[in-house]
Amino acid sequence: MNLRDRLDAIFDSSATNRNSNDKALKIKALRAQLDRILANKPHVRSLRPQGEPSNLEEILHGSEVETQSGPAFVTEYHYPPDFRHGIRKLDALLNAPTKRLPILLGTPPARPLSLSDAIFLDTETTGLSGGTGTYAFLVGAGFFTAKGFSVYQYFMRDFHEEPALLSLVSRLVGDKSWLVTFNGKAFDLNLLATRFILCRESFPFACIPHWDLLATSRSVFKPRIGSCSLSNIEREVLGFERQGDIPGCEIPAIYHGFIRDGNARPLAGVFHHNRLDILSMVTLVTLLLQGIHRQEAISEFTPWEFLTLGRIMAKSDYAAACRLWEHGLDLTDNERIAYLLKREWSSAAKKAGDYGLAVGFWEDMLACPPVDPFVHEELAKYREHKVGDYHNALVLVEEALVFFGHIRKWREPLEHRRDRLVTKIKRCNETMSA
Repeated sequence: MNLRDRLDAIFDSSATNRNSNDKALKIKALRAQLDRILANKPHVRSLRPQGEPSNLEEILHGSEVETQSGPAFVTEYHYPPDFRHGIRKLDALLNAPTKRLPILLGTPPARPLSLSDAIFLDTETTGLSGGTGTYAFLVGAGFFTAKGFSVYQYFMRDFHEEPALLSLVSRLVGDKSWLVTFNGKAFDLNLLATRFILCRESFPFACIPHWDLLATSRSVFKPRIGSCSLSNIEREVLGFERQGDIPGCEIPAIYHGFIRDGNARPLAGVFHHNRLDILSMVTLVTLLLQGIHRQEAISEFTPWEFLTLGRIMAKSDYAAACRLWEHGLDLTDNERIAYLLKREWSSAAKKAGDYGLAVGFWEDMLACPPVDPFVHEELAKYREHKVGDYHNALVLVEEALVFFGHIRKWREPLEHRRDRLVTKIKRCNETMSA
């Protein structure tokens, strides 16, 4: 063995010994850390709400309720009927008209609905993506009682209390009950249905009428305010600004923190957030019902809202839609929104066979900016098919091609209409000369 081989053997041996020593030290450190965790585990568990229910009761002002499925935690808040949320009182809902409520629901209910029987439901969950691993740890329900507007919040202090929470939620449903949510169709009700199935219980909301306010809000408010999150609707429409509220995306982490260390103080903000969601749904329903019935002057509504509400009404009540659009026109001096109101109204008038009104709008719109191929096309159709004025119809089509011929969407149908009109004019000339 030469000198190089001997040196390599010495260094390899020392490196091996050093690596083995490092490995032993790491294992020893990990064992010590594991011992510390196991030693502290009973201490951490003792801080959970089950060990100190009085702490939870003091912070959240609730109490434990026994059910056939075990205990759960419940809070009650009773708001006086004249309590204001934003600029409206809660009991204004009870005086709101309901004749056109089925139109806003989308699917007409099988029975008349009373606003005093509505349950306003909102959940707070352990995650925002849904699925079988996501729990609804807090279910808030608001409705009118003899005490005013009452909000009951059902809370599971640990995962084993879920059956008791669901049992309490099932008791909410009566013979005349119906449901109001905000994004409940896509999230809250789907999640609750999953939880009931996993607990082998029947889903109490499966067959009762349901109004998801998010879908209606998008139809009514999105053209003006853009984002239709509940907080933005509160700010832009309801006249309510949340102060110190917990963002919804932080709520799952707060609950998981409570499960780990039993600290209930951050949960007070979660319960408050849940109650605000419910109160905002009440005032939003009041506003939408008063708006679509045009019951009174509504300061929260602009001509944009009368444009979109008329669009909703036109599907079932043309005359009522016309009144909404007319009111929007009376309120505005903005040329753009006035143009959109006339366009919407003229389309509905055409469908209703009221061509006198529709043509009046089209001719008025043709004389004012902006240049719109819709107006040229509709007037050309009317003059071709209803009046037989092929020459003026052709003038309108050729003018539209000058402005919009570079856009394929408009060029092809306009060229087709132009060619047909030229053919008709030629035949008319041949007939006259003959």
